[in-house]
Amino acid sequence: MVVIKRAKKSVKIEHYAFRASILIKGFDSAVEIIIGAVLMFITAGGLYNFVTNLFSNEIAVDPRDFVATHIISWVSSITPDVKIFIAIYFLSHGLIKLGLLIGLWKEKVKLYPIAIGVFVLFIIYQAYKYIIQPSGWLIYLTVLDLIFIGLAILEYRHLKEHLIEKKNS
Repeated sequence: MVVIKRAKKSVKIEHYAFRASILIKGFDSAVEIIIGAVLMFITAGGLYNFVTNLFSNEIAVDPRDFVATHIISWVSSITPDVKIFIAIYFLSHGLIKLGLLIGLWKEKVKLYPIAIGVFVLFIIYQAYKYIIQPSGWLIYLTVLDLIFIGLAILEYRHLKEHLIEKKNS
């Protein structure tokens, strides 16, 4: 009996952790959609002006500020074509994730394998990008995606078990 209670408590914790990860990923998706939409309507020059204004205080205090100077330098090299690619990437990535996350929140069992597969593809792409241009953000996103996939697999198993139990009763 004690083992069963522990197992159910564990399942409940995993469920809440999965729900929390959906909310975190949902927030991330919303931010990506907003960034993508803004990038669609702002010019490369407008983006540069926005970023330089954003970091102007940092540069005034420390003209060699590592983060500010690198971001401004990176933004200054963005061409209109690259800006459109980044906008489309953020919009599509955010919309795909948000759609899947809504389905997972509603416990649409058929979406779990699809969502897991999509997030595995995101990880593969992030690994590819990391090989080309290493970034701490890519590591961070990949670790979050791995945790999310692990929680999604556990949640999927529990939902399937629950459906089987429900069907047999």
